[in-house]
Amino acid sequence: MVEATEVGVCFLPLRLDQYLERLDWTGRQTRPAKRGQIPAELLPILERLRLSSETWVETVLNF
Repeated sequence: MVEATEVGVCFLPLRLDQYLERLDWTGRQTRPAKRGQIPAELLPILERLRLSSETWVETVLNF
């Protein structure tokens, strides 16, 4: 994992795949004041991209 000091100050020390999974989860939540949500029948983001977490991390690290 990249240390926060290597890329600047980070709120959470997450890899990009972990961030995308949390973003996907957050987008699926229902709240009264929220204007929309990711439909439940839509596959999780890494599955839609046909990437495993390991492949995604390798791709990003070797970009």
